[in-house]
Amino acid sequence: MFLVLTMPAFGGGARATGLAARLHAEPGQPLRRGDPLIDLVVDVSGGLARDCPPVSTNRIIVQEALWLRQFHVLPGERIKPGDRIASFSVERDAPDEPPVREPRIEIATILSHSDWWSEAE
Repeated sequence: MFLVLTMPAFGGGARATGLAARLHAEPGQPLRRGDPLIDLVVDVSGGLARDCPPVSTNRIIVQEALWLRQFHVLPGERIKPGDRIASFSVERDAPDEPPVREPRIEIATILSHSDWWSEAE
């Protein structure tokens, strides 16, 4: 069974865009429930003036056992709601087929922009 993760519609709905900040996995890698997949910097302003910064950093966390087949984005790339982020399969050597659903995920908002989530580990 194949699955595909698309960019969720954050607070700004269809206007919210994201920036792929960091990929936490490699194609071909098994993922377990709770593994981080990608960090996104999301701009929910949609070009509108706000009283607070309209940007948040969010980590997408996998909530089921999967095999990462492919990332459809690169670090630094802009993503719109509905754009493909990654493809997965339930079995390691599953033959290619059309995706049947989105994977189960959790989105955690990162409140601090400290160095702990940057490229340097």
